[in-house]
Amino acid sequence: MKSLSWINKFVLIRNSIFVAALALFVLSQPVFAQSSGEAAATVGRVNAYTNETESEYPDGYKPVTNMDVYGMSGQSAATLMFQADYLFTHGNTEGALLLIKKSLAENDDDSDTHCLYAKILEKKLRGQEHRDPKLFNKCVKEWLIVMREEKGIEKGLYWHGFATPYGRSFGDEDKSILAAQRLYKLTGMVPRNGQSDKKYLSRVLKPTTTEVTGKLLNAPEAKPLKLADEKSEEDEDSDSGKKTKKAKKAQRPPVTDLD
Repeated sequence: MKSLSWINKFVLIRNSIFVAALALFVLSQPVFAQSSGEAAATVGRVNAYTNETESEYPDGYKPVTNMDVYGMSGQSAATLMFQADYLFTHGNTEGALLLIKKSLAENDDDSDTHCLYAKILEKKLRGQEHRDPKLFNKCVKEWLIVMREEKGIEKGLYWHGFATPYGRSFGDEDKSILAAQRLYKLTGMVPRNGQSDKKYLSRVLKPTTTEVTGKLLNAPEAKPLKLADEKSEEDEDSDSGKKTKKAKKAQRPPVTDLD
């Protein structure tokens, strides 16, 4: 019996030492531990992905973010798009715009990437005090690509502005309807069936340069670029004032007594 109790104690001590060594090894990994210098450096540092100040984590622990996970497999068009979507969701429009351009440089034939690119461009456009006509034109072109499904596996469903029977059956309605709504809010009109991209863009794009010959004595002030869904009451009043009023019909004179 004494020999058994001694063996049990030995096994218990051995198991305890093994569990303690395993716990120390796990806690020493970079995911669970961080040096005090690195921990101090993260305090008060602005996160490049979310533009938020990082707080101090207990025991120097720093979690692995979604951006870190996306980049573990290396940079590709898909991972760059996921990272751009993550930044766009967290309000970092400039960072998202930079990454989505890199994704398009890797693979330009992806409808989801173009849809996200159009969303980022529109958000940047609406945040500008003085709207950039070039940015407006680029945003409209990207939404038109998404609506007409000119990129990705669905491309070829439109022919010179006409939707083919396959386009009605196999098109991506979610992105097409969203793009049509955004185009209407930006330009006030949606391309008709049979209207080519060239004809539609010639009607809605804004001029980016102005060439003037001669001498202007009283140069008119340039009007700010307004989107279709941002029409003010003054614009509506001016439009209503421009409408010609119909001429009233001449009233017959009252009949007088001839007596």
